[in-house]
Amino acid sequence: MSGHNIIIQIEQDNIFPVVYQFNNDTISKTTLPFPLRISEIINGRKYYIDTNHNIYNTSEISGKHKIALGMPININNATLADLTAILGIVNVTGQNIIDYREAFGKFNDLNH
Repeated sequence: MSGHNIIIQIEQDNIFPVVYQFNNDTISKTTLPFPLRISEIINGRKYYIDTNHNIYNTSEISGKHKIALGMPININNATLADLTAILGIVNVTGQNIIDYREAFGKFNDLNH
């Protein structure tokens, strides 16, 4: 993954969520402003830090936020909200994608 960016969102009580973007090539040299080990970071995830500095991997960043950040949406695990965040995909189309995926399995290439 050389040259790719890693994007995560950190949420804390009484603080607006903050999005951090790291370069995959330099993240190992980065001092993080929160108590999260670099080996624990998963691209595209939200983390919650409680008042005791415990960290919880809570969920994925939403589809609309991923699009705003320039991140791809994985069609094989996208929710309806994620799919409809993509310009041109309405509820019916998004649901058809999910129904097809559930009936026939993951998409393996652009033709299926």
